[in-house]
Amino acid sequence: MLPNIYPDDKFTIVVNNEEVFHYFLNRPPLSLRANLYVMLIDLDKDRIIKEEQICKY
Repeated sequence: MLPNIYPDDKFTIVVNNEEVFHYFLNRPPLSLRANLYVMLIDLDKDRIIKEEQICKY
């Protein structure tokens, strides 16, 4: 049985490529009931560059 997803749950897809980051931003899920974010990171500098919400519960 799958666990319940609540409105305050947050799911994040982390990528280290700006092209992939924009791919997710431009193609959000159509019928997903969850708070879904995509995060762009810099592995060399160990930092988060930006994070955007692509789907809302």
